[in-house]
Parts: sequence; structure tokens; C-alpha cells
Amino acid sequence: MVNIRDLFFPQLCISCRKSPRLKGDPFCLTCSLDIPLTDHFINGKNAFMKHFWGRVPITYGAAILTFQKEGMVQEMVHALKYRHKRDVGNLLGTFAARHMIESGKFNDTDCIIPVPISSKRLKKRGYNQAEIFGEGISKEINIPIHHNVLIKVRDTGTQTARSRQDRMEKVANSFKVKKKSLIKDMHILLVDDVITTGATLESCASLLLKEGAQAISCMTIAIATE
Repeated sequence: MVNIRDLFFPQLCISCRKSPRLKGDPFCLTCSLDIPLTDHFINGKNAFMKHFWGRVPITYGAAILTFQKEGMVQEMVHALKYRHKRDVGNLLGTFAARHMIESGKFNDTDCIIPVPISSKRLKKRGYNQAEIFGEGISKEINIPIHHNVLIKVRDTGTQTARSRQDRMEKVANSFKVKKKSLIKDMHILLVDDVITTGATLESCASLLLKEGAQAISCMTIAIATE
């Protein structure tokens, strides 16, 4: 049945912001054909997982899209982070969740924890983009998302231009776990916007496991290409 509201106010593609979305999809037809999906949901030895080999035991990890400079994914991530387009994060969470369900790789996760941002950045931006993404996943797969369980206690600044070693040194001891009872013996889905070197996710995953989590899986909107 056609929604009358959509006839007069069609929901626009979150990528081009010009054409109507396809039914049940955050993208229009043109963008859906061009969107750079990863192979992470079918390839267990994917580029995401390789970031953690020999470093921290990740049950499964995936990014839904490939991030390239000046590309459509960068535009969407920047719209979410810097232009207050929260719908982008929420809809990409729903989009990712459907791929998660189809893959069967994330069926045993118990709760979602977003990678936190510093209080300084949160105050300036007004929201944590990883939380928005995680909320979209949470609604679709019906598992709780825990806010303020993992917190960032030190502002590490931008990580974009740093090497993996620099990032690891910068994020060391930057996070803290509160309400440990909420993660004890849980299989946690750790979510963030973009994975570049994996240093931040590694630091968070290691801490959560140390503080009592049983297992960690990871999901991001995108993975940066080298």
C-alpha cells in the first residue's frame, strides 16, 4: 500500500539527497548501483578481521561500505559527523543490520556498545555518531544498546593522519568501563563509524574483554582504504 505522505514528501536518498529512496533501502536506484559494498559478510578472512589478527580476539568483524576520499561514503560519513544528518547514521545502521541478519555471523551478540567520543567533542557536536549508527542496528536486530558503559576519559584529538603505532600510543588508557555488570559474560557488538588502522577498536575491545566481556564482535559503517 502506498503511503500518501510519500507521494507528496518522498524520502530522499541519504547519498545524493536528490532522488527518492527505493522501498526498504536508504538509497535511490542510481546510488544503490554505485554504493561500494564490502565482501565482509561472506569472507571470514576479510580486510576488517586482518586488523586484529594476533592482537585481540575478535569473534567477527565487518564494515558495510568502503571509504574512499572524495567518494560517496565519505560524503555520507561527513554529513553524519559534521552536518547533523543523524538520519544517515540511523538508516545505515538499519542497512547494516539487515546484512548482519542475512550473513548469520552476528547471531550470538547480546548487546551493542558504541565507541565513545570525548565529553569535549560530544558537547561541541551534540551527539556521538557511533551511537546513532548503533541505535539503527539495535532497532532492527532487537538487542539493547548500552550508552555510557564505555566512556572516553581523555581527548585524543583527530586520528586521521596518524600511523597505527601513533594511534595505539595515543588511545592507550583513553577509555574506561562503567557498570561492569552490564558487560559481564556478554558477547558485545562494538560499533563505530569508520575503521582505519583498527587501533581504537582494538583498545576498546581489549578493555571490554579485560573487564569481563565474554566475546567481542565489531561493526562499522565503513573501512578506509590504504
